[in-house]
Parts: sequence; C-alpha cells; structure tokens
Amino acid sequence: MRVENDMSIDPKGSSESQKELSAIQEEKLLKSAKELFLNQFPNPERKGCADSETIKAMAFGKLRGEKVSSWWSHFATCSPCTREFAAFQQQARASRNTRIVVGIAASILLTVGIVAWLAMQGRIVGPEPLPPYESSTLDLRSMSLVRGGSTSSGGPLELPRRRLALSIFLPTGTEPAEFDVQLSQQRENPISTASGPAILRDQITVLEVRLDLTGLSPGSYLLAIREKDWDWNYYRVTVR
Repeated sequence: MRVENDMSIDPKGSSESQKELSAIQEEKLLKSAKELFLNQFPNPERKGCADSETIKAMAFGKLRGEKVSSWWSHFATCSPCTREFAAFQQQARASRNTRIVVGIAASILLTVGIVAWLAMQGRIVGPEPLPPYESSTLDLRSMSLVRGGSTSSGGPLELPRRRLALSIFLPTGTEPAEFDVQLSQQRENPISTASGPAILRDQITVLEVRLDLTGLSPGSYLLAIREKDWDWNYYRVTVR
C-alpha cells in the first residue's frame, strides 16, 4: 500500500521547515493516525524507530531540525511510533493547560497576599461605614396648603445635615396618599429626592421618607412635596 504524506518539507531547508509542527499539521496527523496509521502499519520489531525520549521531545515541541522531518516520514509507515507520539502529545497538552491554571492561581494568590499585607500595615483603608439614619420630625401642620405655590406661615423649618429617617407631619387636611419629596436650592435642580406613602396616625397625616443631607452645605433650601401627579408645594427650610 502506498501512503501519501500531505505534510510538505521545504527542500531549501528554510527555518520555517525546521519549526515545530504547527497546530493544524498536528491535527491533520492525529486525524490521519486515527483513521489509518494507528493500526495499519504494524512494526513489531520496531525497526528504524526512534527511542521514546526522542518521540516525547517531538510531542513536547523540544526537538527541532532536519531530523524531525525524517521522523515524520517514518511515523507515516509505523503504527507503534504514531501511537506513542499521540500519547505523548496528549500529555504535552495537559501539561500546558496545568501550567496556565497554576500561573493564574499563583497570580491571584500573590495579589491577595499583597493587598492583605498592605491592609495590615494600614496602607489600605477601607471606606468608613455610613452612619445610621437618625429619626427626625418636620411639622408642616401650621403651614397653609397652596398647591404650586410657596408657604410662609408658621415658624422656621430646620433640618440637620445628617442621614434622616424623616417623619413629615403634613398640613392639616391632607389625605393619605403617595407623595414625592425633593430638596433643592432651585426648583428645577433637586439635590435629594424621596418617595413614600403618607398614613393617618393619631389624626395626623404623616409622610415618612429617608433623606441623606450629609453632603449639603449649611444654608437655605426649598423642600418640595407633592401628592403623586399633583403640583408641588414648596417650603423654605434651613439646613444646619
């Protein structure tokens, strides 16, 4: 039986022909070996065969040169060598994958170790935990309810620059509903927003929302409150 070897060898002995077998050539060789070479060319006496170290060096890409080309020709007519090469090649691929995984794991461990050491030295400081919300009350019951306008009756309204769990006593006569809340210095540019339901408690309509005022500068602000889909009501408040 005549066997055609589709792996061409550069007759000029160029450097390209001396490189290790390309991935495509490897796949073609293995596919051909499975179909034909693994069993169709017995060589029980192993005449002309390379030793196992040579075959292993070829599989691991450690052997180069013109001698390699002659061994490919021998493999094409020697099933034992082909089987041995295929086995070593599987080991080579498994070894490469293991090295990649080990390298990645080592990099991760090194990074974690550096971060841990810097943290122990006080060079990495995590963000400070946010303070809890503080209960606060804003009483608007004495304020006149004028939709879309400002209110001025009643005493001064003040809010602390903290994280507030704010209970707003809405003006007398306000019905329980869903409300929106905004704090701003200009009506068109809200700084802090919140929404929540207003409920009736001891004959008082109370709206409970959370507002974080810690980043605000002290001064005068507009507190806007509206029932969903209604106009805003504005109240002048001082943030201290």
